[in-house]
Formats: sequence, structure tokens, C-alpha cells
Amino acid sequence: MNHSSKDDRLDSQVEDSHVNDAPNLTGDKMNVFILTLLFIQQSVSQGFFQSMSTILLTKQYVSKKDWAKYVLMYFPYNLNIFWAPLVDSVYVKNIGRRKSWILPSQYLIGALFFYLAANIYDWIEIKPPKITYLCVLFLCINFLSSTLDVSIDGWATTILKKENVGFLSTCKTTGRAVGTVLGYFLPIMLHSEEFCNTYLRSSPEKGGVMTLEGFLYFYGSFFFLANKLIAFVIKEEHYAFSNSHSTKLGVCQAYALFVGVFKLSAFWKLASALLTIELGFAAVAHLSSKKLEEYGLRPMDDFLNTAMLYAVQMIIPIAFCKYTSGTEPLSVLIKMIPYRLFFGLLMTTLIFYAPNIIIQNKNNHRTLPLDYFLLIETNKLILEGMAFLFKILLLSFFFRISDRRIGATYMTLLFKLTMYGGDFAKSMSLGMSDWLSYKRCSTDTNNDCSTIGLVEDCNSIRGSCSTIVDGYYCTVILSTVLGTIWYIYYRRVLINLQYKDFNQWWPKSSRNAPQNGHQMQSILPSKSIHSNTC
Repeated sequence: MNHSSKDDRLDSQVEDSHVNDAPNLTGDKMNVFILTLLFIQQSVSQGFFQSMSTILLTKQYVSKKDWAKYVLMYFPYNLNIFWAPLVDSVYVKNIGRRKSWILPSQYLIGALFFYLAANIYDWIEIKPPKITYLCVLFLCINFLSSTLDVSIDGWATTILKKENVGFLSTCKTTGRAVGTVLGYFLPIMLHSEEFCNTYLRSSPEKGGVMTLEGFLYFYGSFFFLANKLIAFVIKEEHYAFSNSHSTKLGVCQAYALFVGVFKLSAFWKLASALLTIELGFAAVAHLSSKKLEEYGLRPMDDFLNTAMLYAVQMIIPIAFCKYTSGTEPLSVLIKMIPYRLFFGLLMTTLIFYAPNIIIQNKNNHRTLPLDYFLLIETNKLILEGMAFLFKILLLSFFFRISDRRIGATYMTLLFKLTMYGGDFAKSMSLGMSDWLSYKRCSTDTNNDCSTIGLVEDCNSIRGSCSTIVDGYYCTVILSTVLGTIWYIYYRRVLINLQYKDFNQWWPKSSRNAPQNGHQMQSILPSKSIHSNTC
């Protein structure tokens, strides 16, 4: 009996005010700041882990085997969906549902950064390096950081007023971009002797302008100070579960709701779209730079290009906030698809004609005229910017439909589907490009020049590898066709999903949950609001 009444209360946890009011940050500005700060902190720890993987490759006594073992410590980010329901259901009421996880996680990460700062050079500068110690420590940091990511997403679903939900994707993407710059790019650049001597010093000196030890002490202090601000400034109970904050979700109920998500037809339609949405764009995104290298061209340095991209990513969420914070993010996404396909074909066309205008520079390197090079790089930035805007729009929709009872679990699940869809499209494009390519050695008809070794064998007998069928262009054409078919089919599907009521997205707490008369107010567009009950 008690369980039934508890399920009834869980199903009736709804918001009462109208949700289609115009966005208004009055009263929410501090919440937006705190939320962005949290995403920055989470991305700093994740970014520093990635920067260390790059720095380890430059160390004399670190083997590729040691490096591979270190990279494997990223796996908590791939598995955090399994303990996300615990984050939704286990907490200390007096501290707060989300702060019960956020505060201890951040204090522990800060403490581990301090400990790592005191030992980092003792572990990586000796022969042989103590990579196992580094792996164990970063395994703990990554577990805490991945849990922090889950709990922040869960808090994000309830921290803002309903009319301001669209700003959540802006907070997340801006915070992650800034955090990545602080955690990944700054350590690599300011720790690099070559970079500092080239760009920051008038005369060469040994070492970078900051040590890894200095960065780690800075990060640890940042986590402790920011955590104090979050602990004392924000009172979480004001923003959770509206009038039903006193109802606590049990662990079994949280996992039951998680399983219940997979029983929703709307979820499966969205999942199929997320797993295939990148098929039309992956070929251009992942193969274009390699194609330029095949022509003997030296594209912009990967690190510099990535740094420019993250600079753009810090600007895009703010510049396009008007479109991403609205009530119809999927409508904006659908309108962008033809433009993204067009710029992909434009990039392919520019690459196709590039060999015809290659010139030799003073260093006898093959290069392109400056205006043509800038045209390619500008087009590349436009494509990457549109891809990032896609992610913002999808996140905006995710925050709108996520069941706030299991907000951490729901957001993590949807984000994982998006990530797997991108990985699937990338693998497909790389495999198709190789499969559709056909080359032949001019002096050995049995040599198809499919590997570096076979190319060298061809050169050793005074032959040359000629391309009969270029897999890059075939893959781009096929990818564009798939993207067009996807657009035609999923255009109406996504629009229909955008206007579904909450009862199409939120699983019920039990099979026999009664219709209790509490009307569900959707934070989706107004024409989706009906008299359905939860």
C-alpha cells in the first residue's frame, strides 16, 4: 500500500506554472553562473587527463605500452550510465539531492590534484616511470569526474525556471569549451618549451613558463574555492521537484524508471535518429584532412586547428543563444541540415580542384595559394561550427524532455546515444573509404597499394601507385545521399517528437500508476500541451 501511494506521488511531480513564457533570466543569473562553473570544473579534470596523455608521449622513458595503459583509465566515462540511477536516488536530504554528490566529488578531485602535484615528476621523470601509480590516481579522478558529470546533468534539469530551460545547453557547451581550454590546451602550451620560446619569450629558455606541478596546485585550489561557493550560495531545495520535494526516489524505483525509458516508443524513435544522424556528414568531417595529406599538402597544424575550434565553441553558444534557447530546437536543427550537406559538398569540391593549383614554397614544400588555403580552412571551421551547433540544439531538446525524477540517468543515456551515433558514423566512413578505394602498382599488377608496406614495395621496383577509384569521393557522395534520405525521412519524425507530451517521454513508476488528475505541463512548444495526465 505504501509503495503504491509513493508511486502516485512520484508520478504527480509536475510543474504548475505555464512553461511557454518568454525566457527571462531574472532570478536565474546566479544559477546560470553556478551551472556554467560546474561544467567548467568537470571539463578541467577531463581535459587534464587528455593533456597528460599527450605529454606522456613526449617523455623519453614512457613506452607506448605504458601510454596505452594510461589511456584505458578513461573507461569510467563510458560506464557511468550504470551508476547514474544511484546518483538520482541516493542522497542526504539536509545537503541536497545533487549537492550530496557534487560537493564530495569535487573536494576529493581537488585533494587528488594536490597529491598528484606533489608526486607527478617523481612518477614520470624516473626510469622506468611509475605509470601504474599515475593510472590508479587518474582512475579515481575519472570515476569521480564522470560521476560529477552525471550529477551536474541531473541538477541542470531542475536548477532553472521552466521558461529558461533552453539556456541549459548554452551553459553546458560553453562550460565544457572553457574547461577544455583550461585543462587541456593551457598545460600543453605553457608546459612546452618549444611553444613558450616561439611565442611567449624574447630569448630561448629551458622549460615552459609553468610546470605540471603548478597547474595541479592551481586546479586543486580552483576546485576547493569553487566548491565553497556552490555549497553556501545555492540552496538546492528551492529548485528541486517543485511541490513534491519531500518525496524521495528509491534505488529500485530509479532503476525501474531507467528500464521503463526503454519501453517508450518515442524514445526508440529518437534513439534511431541519434544513432544515424551523423551518417550524412562523417565522411567530410573525418576524411578531408587526410585527403589533403595524400596530395602532399600540409594542412594547418592539428593542435592549432583544434585550439581555434574550441575558441569558436566558446563563442557559438552565446552568439546563437537566441535559436538554441527557444522552444523548438529540433526545428532549427532540421533547417540546418541542407546547409550542412551543401558545405560538405563545397569542401569536397575545393579538395578535388586543389591538386590543380598546388605551388612550391621557398622551402620546396607543396602548398596552396593563400586565398585558396584560407577558403578551405574557413569552410572547415563553418562545418565544425555547424556540427557543434547541432550538439547544442540536441542538448537543448534533451534537457526539455528528460524526466526530472531521473534527470541524471536520462541525460546520460541520451548523451551516450549521441556519442555512439558519432562513433558509428566515423567508423562507417573510414571503412567505406578504404573498401571503395582501388589502386594499382604500375610495375606489379598484383600489388593493390593498400598498405604503406605495399606502396614501398611498389617504389622499390621503380613503380608508382596510381588511383583507379578514389574511395574518398565515393564515400562523400554515398554519405551525402544517405544524409539526404535521412533528412527526408526523419524531418517529420523529429518535428512530431518535438511536440509530444511529457507522458510520451516519462516512464511511470509502476505498471498500475493511476491517473491522478495532475495535468502535465510540458516545456515543449505550446501546441503539444493537452490534458494528458502522468
